Amino acid sequence: MPRLELVSQFHHLFWMGDLNYRVNWQPLKDQKMNHKDNCEPHIFQAFESYLHRKALKVIFRDDQLRDAMANSNAFFGFLEPNVQFPPTFKVDRAPGLPSWCDRILYRSATTANPPKVHSYDALANVSYSDHKPVELLLDLDIWERPPGVDDSVDQAIVHFEDCSVDGLSPTMAASDVYLHWPKQQLLEKSSNTCRINKVSHSKRIEPLVLLRNSVTFLRQALLLLEVRHHDHLASRRFFMGQGYLSLAPALENIEKWTFFDVELILAGLYVGKFQGRYKVVIKKISSISCDTTEKDNLELSDLTETCRQIRQQRKLFGGKVL
Repeated sequence: MPRLELVSQFHHLFWMGDLNYRVNWQPLKDQKMNHKDNCEPHIFQAFESYLHRKALKVIFRDDQLRDAMANSNAFFGFLEPNVQFPPTFKVDRAPGLPSWCDRILYRSATTANPPKVHSYDALANVSYSDHKPVELLLDLDIWERPPGVDDSVDQAIVHFEDCSVDGLSPTMAASDVYLHWPKQQLLEKSSNTCRINKVSHSKRIEPLVLLRNSVTFLRQALLLLEVRHHDHLASRRFFMGQGYLSLAPALENIEKWTFFDVELILAGLYVGKFQGRYKVVIKKISSISCDTTEKDNLELSDLTETCRQIRQQRKLFGGKVL
């Protein structure tokens, strides 16, 4: 879905390439240096000495990408295996320090089993460019995609209560916030909710009738959502955050209220959370048949009573029916 964040659409997402993050290394406590400074020979030699001693942790702690991810300033929710290989860029002396520019990151949905990493390394012998490629060997659980429709089920309906959007900036929280369900595999058409914030914390969201009804299918499904706000002066709608709601926890306790907590992402950064309680109600064909049978029995009972009354009339009026 092109309008949704990539991180909200998949169970697993891998991001790899020359991410161009550098190293802000401090050879001395009172000497601040970053990759834009000219690398003097003695600085390069000091840096190189750590590489020869394989003390990568000492210099990797100043890696820009590591710091950005640790402070949630980039690639929120992504992980990277332990880096134990030398820098992959500027491996020869040149202006600027060698850096780990080439990286492989991954992000998994909360209900998906994360990859099992076997190795993460750089290919030092490959010299096609001024970068050294990196490789990641891992195991990833996959599953056969089950049919989305179960003929024994009529409907799967998601109910919500006690929902709120929290953690937004004061400016965002004061605006007219509402929830938007985009058209997707689980929904035939898009829909909006009423205003959602702490003022309407106890207000329920309208139930969602899902386009797919197979419980097996829904256990792996992600319900995509957007939080928006409406600018009445400009008559425009703005995205505030996007995320996904896994149905698996609710399907572990069908028809029972289950707490959920959805991280909201905008431009790859955390902006808040959508939380509340939800439950999934499965309406089976058998229950509908039962309802139909009961209705038929009632109609048959009414017909029997009518026939009895007709027979009584015949007795009273000599076999004639008035």
